[in-house]
Amino acid sequence: MRDVKVKRTIQEEAENVLCSESRGSYSAELETMMTIDYQWIVLQEPKSLQSSSDESSTPHKDSLPSPESHALYISARNHAKSVLQLAKHSFIYRKCQKLSNCNSPRDFWHLAKNISNNFTSSSFPPLFHLDGITAISSVSKAKLFSQTFANNSTLDDSGFVPPYPPSSDYFMPTVKVLRKDGFHALASLNPQKAYGPDGVLPIVLKNCGSVPAPCLAKLFQLCLSTSTFPS
Repeated sequence: MRDVKVKRTIQEEAENVLCSESRGSYSAELETMMTIDYQWIVLQEPKSLQSSSDESSTPHKDSLPSPESHALYISARNHAKSVLQLAKHSFIYRKCQKLSNCNSPRDFWHLAKNISNNFTSSSFPPLFHLDGITAISSVSKAKLFSQTFANNSTLDDSGFVPPYPPSSDYFMPTVKVLRKDGFHALASLNPQKAYGPDGVLPIVLKNCGSVPAPCLAKLFQLCLSTSTFPS
């Protein structure tokens, strides 16, 4: 029987999702969970492939897949993903508990600093432009991506005039804003909303809507007739 241990692969995947400060604690917890389930994460070679008489065929034999070994691989892969997910959730839960029980903001700002520093490092390797320029910083990489996207996605539309819509014989009738329209608009206000730039509470406008309704109707009618809006 040949045991194919996936312990090293799981550790490498876990290290890719960790920040530099919490890598040790997270890896320790993942190591503990893997030790508990280690006997489960084993791929056993099918008996049909075992041969003690022909040792020279071992490399060729190990390279031959089978439905049994593929099923065991899929099962172990899914279990490895679940172990990673459980370790991540446990790590985040312990961090939240630590922050909620601390009496000073030092732990919070320490974690916030580590998180902000973690996102400042780019995961992209250095990029090379066609003219020989090498983009190393995050800003230069972003500019290079933007320039490449613009060069590949910009079309020369000079000389192309969009089609002009055909004229119509129908005209929109004049819109009239009446006093009752302003009153109904004020009556439908939600009194729980915050007041606007004028500083008047919505509950005041709703309960006293009959007073400002004529003024609002004249104001909106003037805006429609002059095609302007007060700034």
